[in-house]
Amino acid sequence: MIAQAERNQIIDLINREVVPAIGCTEPIAVALCTARAAETLDGEPEKITVRLSANILKNAMGVGIPGTGMIGLPIAVALGALVGRSEYQLEVLRDVTPEAVERGRRMIDGRRIAICLKEDADEKLYIEAEAEAAGHRAVAVIAGGHTSFVFVSRDGRFVLIDQYRHGLGEKSYEIPAGVTEPSDASPLAAAQRELMEETGYGGGQWRLLTTLSANPATQNNLTHCYLATGVEPLGEQHLDPTEDLRVHLMTREEVLELLRTDRIRQALMAAPLWRYFCENKA
Repeated sequence: MIAQAERNQIIDLINREVVPAIGCTEPIAVALCTARAAETLDGEPEKITVRLSANILKNAMGVGIPGTGMIGLPIAVALGALVGRSEYQLEVLRDVTPEAVERGRRMIDGRRIAICLKEDADEKLYIEAEAEAAGHRAVAVIAGGHTSFVFVSRDGRFVLIDQYRHGLGEKSYEIPAGVTEPSDASPLAAAQRELMEETGYGGGQWRLLTTLSANPATQNNLTHCYLATGVEPLGEQHLDPTEDLRVHLMTREEVLELLRTDRIRQALMAAPLWRYFCENKA
């Protein structure tokens, strides 16, 4: 007889780990990632590039896709972009129709899809989908789990702010930041609130990037730095009466140039940015 507490743990584990899927999980996860990239692009992609770990590439290449009469990754990618909905997770191709399959065939015949090996993938389960159209580019990455999005971005822009800092006597470029208020449920909630208040951006996917100590010799406070990807403008800024700051959408190279030329001087701002660039060299 299994104790009730152990039974509940088993049920919780099943609920977390077992999800319905339409078809084999590997190609369907590729379709899911492609769907998310296409949604982030906000339009039908003109070109799709999918980069996969060797494990995913091997396991997904010769698998049939239900409802299509076709096998392989190209049709999974095409349908993910055309009719996939990421909110369905591994049922992402729930809305496939014969008409959608025919559109997918035309996308494949038009050589709009490229699939290749991600040479430097550390994860055995790694899926990167890049969708392009009308000069815009969206990227979605799944890693570690079939539905685990770790990165989503449109046009690769960083949301930064600038404001005058009296101590330095100059304008300072910074990451949106602030302190945890008593009403905040967690440091993550505080970070999400501060981003919305200072920039009007919100949503997206969040994960803890690093935790820093400003001065461990005399202080015990910690700075929790989060990486937020796929954020979008959701409203207006809500600044305190004493705040005067501007929002900047910057490219990777623009942010790196600010770091190289010491125009991001605040150590707690520069450190997580350097950490991010060290971990994401592409």
